[in-house]
Amino acid sequence: SVCLEFRRVLFRSYYNYARSGSPWLTGYHSGVGIDADLGWNPRIYQGIYGLLLSPAKSIFLYNPVLILSLLAAWQFFREKRDSVVRFYIIVPFLFLLFFYSAWWSFCGECAWGPRFLFPAIPFLIIPAAVFIRDFSRKRSWVKIAAVLIISLSLIIQLVSIVVHFKYFYFVLSPYLGTSDITSAQALRLDYQPVLSQFVIFYRAF
Repeated sequence: SVCLEFRRVLFRSYYNYARSGSPWLTGYHSGVGIDADLGWNPRIYQGIYGLLLSPAKSIFLYNPVLILSLLAAWQFFREKRDSVVRFYIIVPFLFLLFFYSAWWSFCGECAWGPRFLFPAIPFLIIPAAVFIRDFSRKRSWVKIAAVLIISLSLIIQLVSIVVHFKYFYFVLSPYLGTSDITSAQALRLDYQPVLSQFVIFYRAF
């Protein structure tokens, strides 16, 4: 798998060089307040906040079940001492988090949630299995909260599928001047699409 990834990186670098004259120019760069060649944002802390806690692109907002994973993480890693399991849960997530937090568009623009972190989500959900395993031993209010969190996670995925999520951005486009959302707007509560998606879903039916 390492060899395949290395070949992919080489191919992508060659493609960038053939198209733009540099292996580093991917086509996703801008000259507004960032490095116009590489597209890196020096304010990496904004990207980390945006991907984890912002009102429009937080990974927990679109996947509330990850809250259960967070609560069960300490017990999970204490029981599972297999370094391979730890690697696949921790390393891909941290790599994607820090890499794209430094990218000029950490939010992934017009997308349902933090799309750059999507490859890590299946692995991040794994620690929640410990929480579910010990579900019967939890207090009543914890059980109720867990059921609500899991239900909410499923409903959020449902409304994003039944009604196209881009409708929200198309409604905003006259005010944005575009149907995309910038990283700065992703940090603002008034550009938070999840609640609006529920409203659109309700009106559609």
